[in-house]
Amino acid sequence: MPVKKLNINSDNENRRLDNYLMNRLKNIPKTNIYKMIRKGEIRVNSKRIKPLYKLKSGDEIRLPPFINIDSTSNSNEYYSDKFLKDFKKNILFSNSNYLVINKPYGLSVHGGTATKSNLISIIRKIYNYENIDLCHRIDKHTSGCIVVSLNKKANISFNRCLLKNEVQKVYKAIVKGSIGNDIEIENELFSRNHKTKSSLSYFSPIKKLKKSTLIQVKIETGRTHQIRKHANSINHPILNDYKYGDDKYNKLMNDLVNNRMYLHSFIISFNDTNGALISCEAPLDDSFNDAINKLS
Repeated sequence: MPVKKLNINSDNENRRLDNYLMNRLKNIPKTNIYKMIRKGEIRVNSKRIKPLYKLKSGDEIRLPPFINIDSTSNSNEYYSDKFLKDFKKNILFSNSNYLVINKPYGLSVHGGTATKSNLISIIRKIYNYENIDLCHRIDKHTSGCIVVSLNKKANISFNRCLLKNEVQKVYKAIVKGSIGNDIEIENELFSRNHKTKSSLSYFSPIKKLKKSTLIQVKIETGRTHQIRKHANSINHPILNDYKYGDDKYNKLMNDLVNNRMYLHSFIISFNDTNGALISCEAPLDDSFNDAINKLS
């Protein structure tokens, strides 16, 4: 069997060899990686090298022939060719830096101990890029726009846009009760590290429904569960939000509609690494449209 080779580009320049390999060869135990480096089974530019070696653009890493690069760089999850072909229909935009995907509700964005099928593993099966990563997150039960970067530079660029509030996000939701006017909600919310941060959302009614309102939500900040918390704070919780919602309302509505959460990331706009505007709109799926029709 021939040896396997990995070529280093500018995305991974200055990364430590051991950290790079642990990220690239996810299914190989860390102790095995260090052992292969120590024994010279893993070499850089045909030379023995230390684990702390800083990679340079143009370096060539030689791996033992028994390592399957394809299986280690992607998830072990099996997705049929038909599934992957059908999933590509959810891709709203693609270039060499980013994908914008209309994520189906119920699909986690990343894996976990209790989560097998997930967005990032699917994308890594479809695209043969080394540094595919999430640019931001949306909840498992939220559908719609989510951005995935295809290289480190793009991921860093998107995060800079987030820090400068240059990423525009618009959602659609079905909420309890009647909302007749625009509502601005500004308050302090707890973040993931349990610190309070300011949050700002704008709710605008689109259509009155049975015991509900279809609304559009524009957020100026992106705090954890911001829209769901804000909707609950004004007594207009999102339909089928089982964490912040109204159980009695959910039960009543579920006689008419699918029991999914009715929150959808409708529009996302941000700048590409060269400053060009990327703006995508994710159409509502059949279950969301069906609920609007049944509640009209």
